[in-house]
Amino acid sequence: MIDAEKFYRPEQAAELINKALEVCKTKPELARRLGMTRQYINAILRADKKMSYGMQVMLEQLASESSAAGRASSDT
Repeated sequence: MIDAEKFYRPEQAAELINKALEVCKTKPELARRLGMTRQYINAILRADKKMSYGMQVMLEQLASESSAAGRASSDT
């Protein structure tokens, strides 16, 4: 089991959202994939809301898709 107290980093929300946007391209698409609204994502970017641990995990998964795609294209 992952220790949320140890690995939860809400201050990295903007960075993770921007990395996930490399995969999704638009905020509406990112919101759809996360099951959230675009307005909620914008509120997190403005620091009006705090990113949840669950959202962090989902954003990290999307960001890893971007990293994997980058590695695959550099291998060819």
